[in-house]
Amino acid sequence: MHSMINDFQNTVDGWVLDAIKKGIIDFNDLILTLPGVYPSMVLSSLKRLVQNKEISSDIQSDIMYQVKEPKSQFQGRNKNKISLPLPHPLDFEWRFADSASKYLLSICLKLTSPKDNILLLGTPSLLKNIANHGYQRKVIFIGDSTAVVDKLKKFAPKYKIICCNFITDSHPEITASVVILDPPWYKDFIYPFLWMAMQSCKFGGYVMISLPALGTRPSVKQEWDSILEWSEDLGLSLYKLEPCALYYSTPFFEQNALKAEGILNFPKEWRKSNFAIFKRTKHNIAERPQIPQTKKWKEVLIDNVRLRVADDSNNNFEDPSIISIITGDILPSVSRNDPRRNFADVWTSGNRIYKCQGKKTLLIILNALVANQSPQNNIEKFMNRCLKVEEINKINQTIQQIESLVKLENNELLIHEE
Repeated sequence: MHSMINDFQNTVDGWVLDAIKKGIIDFNDLILTLPGVYPSMVLSSLKRLVQNKEISSDIQSDIMYQVKEPKSQFQGRNKNKISLPLPHPLDFEWRFADSASKYLLSICLKLTSPKDNILLLGTPSLLKNIANHGYQRKVIFIGDSTAVVDKLKKFAPKYKIICCNFITDSHPEITASVVILDPPWYKDFIYPFLWMAMQSCKFGGYVMISLPALGTRPSVKQEWDSILEWSEDLGLSLYKLEPCALYYSTPFFEQNALKAEGILNFPKEWRKSNFAIFKRTKHNIAERPQIPQTKKWKEVLIDNVRLRVADDSNNNFEDPSIISIITGDILPSVSRNDPRRNFADVWTSGNRIYKCQGKKTLLIILNALVANQSPQNNIEKFMNRCLKVEEINKINQTIQQIESLVKLENNELLIHEE
C-alpha cells in the first residue's frame, strides 16, 4: 500500500509539473487541468516539487497566495426553480453540475425511444433538472428516504419516485431501457448499485455510471479493473468510456472541509468523474453483494441545516449537549477513510462533527424545535416523569447550542450558497 501511495504521489507530481511547464500557474486553472486531484493534494505536490527543486518557491508562494484569497464564485439559488436540501456528507452525495446533467440526458435521448423508461438510481440532481426543464421520456427515480427525496416528491409529483435503500431493501419490479447511477465512489457501494441497475435494465439496454477519475486516489486503476470484472459477471459489457467527462458542483460540506484546510479559492465545479456506459448483453445471474452494517443515523432538518444524530436505544435521560471533537468543529476531509469520522455522534450538512452522550434526548429536542413545541414537555412525556432542575438546565443549554449552530451554518450559506 505504501508503494502504491508513493507511485500515486509521483504521478500527481508529474501532472502538476507538466501543467506548470505549460505556463499554468493559476490555481483554479491548475485544478481544472488535472484528472480529479483533490485541491490539498495539489498543494502537497507543489511542496514536494519545490523540495526536489523542480519548480521555484516563487511559483509555490504565488499559488498559495491565490489559495488564501477568497473568491466570490458561488451564486444564489434560482428561486423560480426547484432547490433541494443540501447534500449531507454521510450520504457521500455530490450533485452533477448542470453541464453534466444536460449531457447525460442528451445521451439518454439518443439511446431510447419516447415510450422507453429511464431509471435514475440516486441521482437527485438529474430529476431536479428534468422537473425544472421537462423531458421527453418516462422517468422513474429511486432513492433512500431522506429530506431530499421528500422535497422531490413534493415538487416533482408527475414522476414516479420510489423510496428504497440500495443496500438492504428488496429490488422494485421495474424495467428500463437506460439506468443512470451515481453511487458513492467506494466498491462496497458501487457493486450493490450496479447489481440493482442490472436487475432493472432490459436485455439490450444501457447502464450509465459515474466513477472516480484517475486522480481521485491511488487505487482507482485497480478498482476500475475490478469493476470491469464484476460488470461482466452481471452480464454487462463495456460500451463506452469517457475519462473526466462529468463535472460536479462542490457541495457545502466540501466547501467547508476545504476552508478548514485553508483553501478558500477553488473552482466551483472542480471535481470530475469518468463516465462509463455498459450494455446488457447477457442474462447472467449474480448474487446480491453483501456489505458490513454501518452506524445508523436519524435526520432532522432545521431551516437549511440537515443534522444527523446517531441512533441510540438508550431511553434514559442523558446530557444532550454537543461536544467538540476537533478544533473548529469542521472535519477538514470528505474521505470515508478519515478515522475521525468514527468519533462523530452528530453531523451537520456543513461537515461539522460532535460527540453527544444523550443522543436520544437530543433527537427529542431537535424534533420539538422543528414542530415549534416545548422540548422539556416532550422529554417529560417520553420519560414519563418530571425533569430535575439540572436536566432542564442541560436542555436549555443544548437549545442554545443548536440555535447558534443553525445560525452559523445559515450565515455561511449566504456566502457559499450554490
